[in-house]
Amino acid sequence: MRKIITGIISEASGIATWVYVQKYEKHKTLDEMLQEWHGTGQFIIVMDTWFEELMADGGIT
Repeated sequence: MRKIITGIISEASGIATWVYVQKYEKHKTLDEMLQEWHGTGQFIIVMDTWFEELMADGGIT
């Protein structure tokens, strides 16, 4: 069970990093990200929204 949870957390971290890089370094839109990485749409939307909120609050510099 521990291996499964570790795998899930690792995968989620990887996707979150990918969304950040695509959004803020490559300046891709949400639609572009969703078209590029199929099957993770819900998670990409959540991470995109979360990063938007953090940036609005000055949480990431």
